Amino acid sequence: ERQIAHLRALQLRAMAELTGRENYASCRGCGDADAASLRHTHDRVRAAGSEVSAALAWTPGHADTRVALGVELVEDLPATLTALDAGAIDERRAELIAAKTRVLDPPARGRVVEQVLPTAGARTLRQLSRDLDRLVITTDPAAAEERRCRGREQRRVQRPTAYGDADGTSIMCLTGPAEDLAALWTALDAAARAARGGNDPRTLDQLRFDIATGLGWTALTTGHLGGCGGTQEPGADTA
Repeated sequence: ERQIAHLRALQLRAMAELTGRENYASCRGCGDADAASLRHTHDRVRAAGSEVSAALAWTPGHADTRVALGVELVEDLPATLTALDAGAIDERRAELIAAKTRVLDPPARGRVVEQVLPTAGARTLRQLSRDLDRLVITTDPAAAEERRCRGREQRRVQRPTAYGDADGTSIMCLTGPAEDLAALWTALDAAARAARGGNDPRTLDQLRFDIATGLGWTALTTGHLGGCGGTQEPGADTA
């Protein structure tokens, strides 16, 4: 595992190095003064990612993500890359450290990384994620509150997308304040457990799903969704 981590570090460094080469770091049209070049924004990560995608038969999105991680570790998180190179952490932990600390300014980010790196290799991914969340919040509480408010504004339900190998199932994602999703889960779980107490043969997972989707089928039949009060702001008092 340490050898694999070392080789991953070499690969990420090589990908980052590609973005600095002339044929990836710039393009012939970027320096032109015509109107077309003014609308053009050159992205060295995507340029190198396109080459990596073709060479390794990776999807463009995956290649771009890997190249971007390499650049980030080389330029912004050298200590994390050094730990990966030495086999002290694996690539998943390096990627988690990068993702969780990305919201901080460089000095604060450096302080958090300095605190987690000594023990990161001995922590599970879940434990490391909790460590990072705690440190990121305590390092910059004001920014954490701002991100929480911004996340609340971006609450959404995404359209169902196909899941699996065309087996007729889909997945739908809800993103929003934790307390609102916890309220929804608690209500669905309580209803499912009550049904199970009545000797319903379905599993709890099946019951939670059927209760949730039953709201949709009932609404399509009756032309009405929800209770008398209609929709409400997240966390609003229903009393």
